[in-house]
Amino acid sequence: MNTLKRALPFSTAREMGLVHSDYSLKNLPEEFTATIEYKVWGNSTNLLLYVVTDNGQRCLLSIFRNRSNKKYTPQNLPDFDLSDANIQPGKRMKFFTKTSSKGNVSVLRVELLA
Repeated sequence: MNTLKRALPFSTAREMGLVHSDYSLKNLPEEFTATIEYKVWGNSTNLLLYVVTDNGQRCLLSIFRNRSNKKYTPQNLPDFDLSDANIQPGKRMKFFTKTSSKGNVSVLRVELLA
């Protein structure tokens, strides 16, 4: 039986002392390598990834559920589910993002790193 959690409930993350304001939501690099610190369920059918880049920047990425397959996927990888229980804190990934004219960040693609 798999006991790994796909993500933490928001209330649990808050009880653990996770400080949302320490993580940047806007104007992130288009390409960066980071380590997942936490995965938390959001309030809008989304998954929040709290990550730290290799240069120490704390970033918050919001991944929305794909309407057709119900997976939490980057835009260009519809079969890569970031809510998978095997993608746990400590996992290093390379992120490819796009920032809109309003400063909102979309995750286009990710690569798992060793």
